[in-house]
This record gives sequence, structure tokens and C-alpha cells, in this order.
Amino acid sequence: MTKSVSANLKAHLALEVTTLARLWKLTRTDGTVMGFTNHDKDIVYDGVTYEAEAGMFSTALQSTSNLAVDTAEAWSVLDSGKITLADILAKKYDYAVIDIYIINYESVGDGVLILGGGWVLGDLKVENERVIGEVRSKGQKLQQVIGDLYSPECRVDLGGTACSINLEPSDWIADTIYASGDIVKATSYDGRRYICSVAGTSDSIEPSWDTTIGNTTVDNTVTWTCYDAWMKQGIVTAIDDNRTFYDTTTPTFTEADDWFNYGMLTWITGDNAGYEMEVKDWVLSTKKIILFEVMPYDLEVGDTFKMYAGCDKTLSTCKNKFANVINMRAEPYIPGIDEVMSYAIPG
Repeated sequence: MTKSVSANLKAHLALEVTTLARLWKLTRTDGTVMGFTNHDKDIVYDGVTYEAEAGMFSTALQSTSNLAVDTAEAWSVLDSGKITLADILAKKYDYAVIDIYIINYESVGDGVLILGGGWVLGDLKVENERVIGEVRSKGQKLQQVIGDLYSPECRVDLGGTACSINLEPSDWIADTIYASGDIVKATSYDGRRYICSVAGTSDSIEPSWDTTIGNTTVDNTVTWTCYDAWMKQGIVTAIDDNRTFYDTTTPTFTEADDWFNYGMLTWITGDNAGYEMEVKDWVLSTKKIILFEVMPYDLEVGDTFKMYAGCDKTLSTCKNKFANVINMRAEPYIPGIDEVMSYAIPG
């Protein structure tokens, strides 16, 4: 990283007595920008206010010339108005970008000296009212593999472009030309998806959908065939804790045990609205859902959510659950390292 500095700031750095402060600029993956400083007053630079009250600190920083991945530990005091425990639990700070500068707080127009920066890794810790995270330098990008590697498990995410599974189709639209294979869902949730089996133009009024799986619905000149939806909506009816709850009233939840394991659950209403978390376990007999981690806010009976079928990225799941082997990005039949290292045994 090139570290340029203005002539005025360079001259100030050479003085025996300086008026320097350190700035931390944090940019979350959702685009939120936050500024912190170790100065005793807020500093405004380049449109960002670096706050003194919610300060950030770090261990020693170092730079090397051999492109090694430098690391540091950064921490900040929990502040209900700035960095909250709820946002940490919701993973909003995972993989945020941190840029670190030095500035002359008596003459901010002189610019800054870039000290370094990097990414905050996941699994932030909270200890004694402090949030602590490891920061990896941007040089780590140069050590990452670019391109695909052979693997026995699928390398793409369920529902992505390469996968092609349409987890949540668009709503049906009136007076629209639909081609064979197009997928829609009813404008009012019914737990089903409808695939166009006869192309044509939809009616001006939404049809009365036949929700029996395998049956068809005639919609003007279009014919739709009913399939179970990959994405299901539900409502919390009972709660064990902030990661274990039940939905015993939604009739479309008929999937076998583990069907939603590794799928994503997104909250529609309640204090956690907009937050999402992976599903660890689904039990059909009790309609119990267990998430991998606790939600940042308390769950309440009546909170609504949506969750989609999970994929463990194996050949069996892709073939038997999603019938999507043709799009699977994996090489399950390539011999592993044990086969490569094996040798013939004399007969």
C-alpha cells in the first residue's frame, strides 16, 4: 500500500511536539460508515465524523515488504448508540473494512497518513463490555485462490445464478406473456410455486389456484402446474429460547426432518425483522426450529418468518432433493488423496 503524505503533514511529523490523533474508519458490508478516534474531541475529515466518545483501539500495527498477511486486534467499548450487542450478534460487523489513519487534529486540511487497514474477521468476542475482533490486512487478498478447485461438494450457494434453483419466485402478474418453465407464486402466500407447463398470456384477474401438488390451474391461455415451494413462511407459536422455537399452526410445513437444515431463515416481523440466521435443525413431529446462533433480540409469539430448504452441497442432496445435478458445481467421483496415495497389494 502506497503511503503518501502532504508536505504540511510531513513537516508536522518531523516536529518534536505534535498534535496527532489516530482515526479508524469502519465500513460495514451493508454500506454503513462509522468513524472513531483516540482524540478527546470528535474530528470531521472527508465527510466522516470520527467520534471520541465511542473510541476504538488496537494492538501494534506492522507492515512488511514480503506481502505476508499482517494481523492486529481491534476493540471498542459497547455503546448503545453506536456499537450494540444486538448488531454484533446479528453479524453486522463481520468482514467490515477498517482503514487506519494519522491526522493533525489542529490542521485537518493537511490530510492524513495512511497507517494500514484490513478486514474484521467473523466471530467477534464480547468481553467486559468490550467488543474484540481480529483484523487481517488487505494483503490477504493476494493469498486467496482465484478460480475454482476440484471438490467433492458443491462450490456454489443454493439459489445462486450457477445453481439455478429459484428459491422465491416472483408474484403472478396479470396480462403477462409466460413461457414454458417460468415460475411464479400466488400474490397471497399459499406455500406453493407454480411452473408454466403451457405457454400463453395470463388473465386480467388472478386465478383460483389449485394448491394440490401435481394438479394444474388454467389461467386464460396459460396452464400452471403446482409444486411445493422451496421457501416457506411461518409464525412463532412457542419459544424455548432465542434460537429454539416452534410453528405448530402453519399447514404447509409438512417437510421431513432436517429438510430445512442449512437453509436460511429471515424474520419478516418482530424486533428481529430483517435479520437472518442459518437453520441448524428442523423436527417435523414437533414443528421445532433450531438456529445455529441466538438472535439479537428476544423472540415473541406471533413473530413471522420465512425459511428455505437447506442444502448440504452433497451429490445425494442435489440429486434426490433438488433434482439439479446438471447444475451441480462439484466433482464427487474424482478419487481423493487416499486413492492417489494407495498402492497395489501383491496377490
